[in-house]
Amino acid sequence: MPYLKLQSLKLGIPLLVLLFLNSCSLTSDAEKDQTLDVELLKQHWVHSLEENVDENGYIHPVNGIYRPSDYKEFPFAWFRMQYKFFEDGDAEFYYLAPNDGHYFKPAKWEVDTENRFLIITDTSTQVSDNPNFMIKELTENKLVLEQIEEIR
Repeated sequence: MPYLKLQSLKLGIPLLVLLFLNSCSLTSDAEKDQTLDVELLKQHWVHSLEENVDENGYIHPVNGIYRPSDYKEFPFAWFRMQYKFFEDGDAEFYYLAPNDGHYFKPAKWEVDTENRFLIITDTSTQVSDNPNFMIKELTENKLVLEQIEEIR
């Protein structure tokens, strides 16, 4: 009888180890969060100013939370940044002209998925004086951008 218990234990321990190893993931949650589904970016995004107020009541003009254009009825705002990302790297961004005119300008976009960088280039001037961003969050209904000074 003690022999049977020892044999069961010899088989049971390796099985438990295998089950434990199988349940462990080599990819951490932080690494999983790093994966971007760039397809989700391809839509018309509108800066949701109301969700983007810091503790001092300050709203950054381009940083922050963006929602799909049909997500909700956005309240009136003097200027609300917007981006449209299309297939093949084409884009448009809402431009606030010196004469206070608002219109979309053509652009190109690209994403460095490993570093989560979003680069937008104004194709009407061929100058990338638009801000570069780090994508902090990207889901079907939410885009969170943080402006970065330069991409290394």
